[in-house]
Amino acid sequence: MRFPQFAKATAVTVLLSLACVTTVAVSGVSASNAAVGDCEPTFAKWTPEQKLRQLAVVGFNATSATATPTRLASLARSGYGGFMLLGNYGTPESLKLVTARMNAITGATAKLELKPFLPVDEEGGPVQRLRALGKLPSAREFGQQPPAAIAKAMKAHAVKVKQLGFNIDFGPVLDLDGRPTGVIASRSFGTDPVAAWASANAYAAGLREGGLLPVFKHFPGHGTANGDSHKLLPRTASLDVLKKGELVMFQNAIDGGARMIMIGHLTVPGLSGKGLPTSTDRSTYKLLRSMGFNGVAITDALDMEALNIHGDSVGRAVATLNAGADVYLLGTSDGVEKIVTQLAAKLKNGQLNAARVDESLRRVVCLKQTF
Repeated sequence: MRFPQFAKATAVTVLLSLACVTTVAVSGVSASNAAVGDCEPTFAKWTPEQKLRQLAVVGFNATSATATPTRLASLARSGYGGFMLLGNYGTPESLKLVTARMNAITGATAKLELKPFLPVDEEGGPVQRLRALGKLPSAREFGQQPPAAIAKAMKAHAVKVKQLGFNIDFGPVLDLDGRPTGVIASRSFGTDPVAAWASANAYAAGLREGGLLPVFKHFPGHGTANGDSHKLLPRTASLDVLKKGELVMFQNAIDGGARMIMIGHLTVPGLSGKGLPTSTDRSTYKLLRSMGFNGVAITDALDMEALNIHGDSVGRAVATLNAGADVYLLGTSDGVEKIVTQLAAKLKNGQLNAARVDESLRRVVCLKQTF
């Protein structure tokens, strides 16, 4: 499915992007970042626990007493799908803590067939974990710069982030600046989907040039939300409004070959009428796939208050996976073994849809084999 307004905005964006090609390649998401292609991995010999580990990305804070290098290495060897850095690190001393943990994870998985996703939030501005590598402008500030300058800056930063062992950046943000004082605000590249996409596209191109996979977020659009999903389940503008705003940019990203998109915890009037968080609403994933996306859909962190309706982490993971998510994002490494054990039990008794899990595994494994 293609919404008419998406196609119109995409055509304009291509012209804007092509104008930058002579300096930096920012004319789309590039052939090297094409969506997951043909791949038919088999999971016949995988246990339920192995499957549920592979679909998990586990958060860790380098200053936590429980997230030691030894523990993270053990989790990595057992086949968890990824590890996300939490916390803020602005000094050389704090960066040493990060480095020790990243070395432990990458060392433990060096001989594994499937390497873990190793994402970090390096948006810039108020959301930047690795400030010790150099402070990045906010998306709002980036939006005032030429696309070529954005791409150049992000390539230089991505190279430094990649050297620490990370392979993914949770960015760019495709949410529009719908509420200047809201939770997105300066995290957005602007208010106009065409101009904002030119900036976001350049940002993503710089990441790829520097060796990181960009993750476009937060589908279907957080910019007009009336609150912070960390604290409550926020409500956005209607789906019809999003089709003229954030969904224009997500369509551009998908048409350019986006390989990973993050799903926000929101309610969108007109999406399904069920009032569920978008991350646990099948209508969200149906919309995403109808737009042509065949990559990996990852949830925002499951420990946010927006998902309270689904109970504990196990209930939240079941709800997201059954709805259509491919990867569930846990905000801590504490207790992950128990979570996986309980999820495996639900997979065995049918509460967690087995066909859905295998569909997600196929996407995840195919992406890991090609990027």
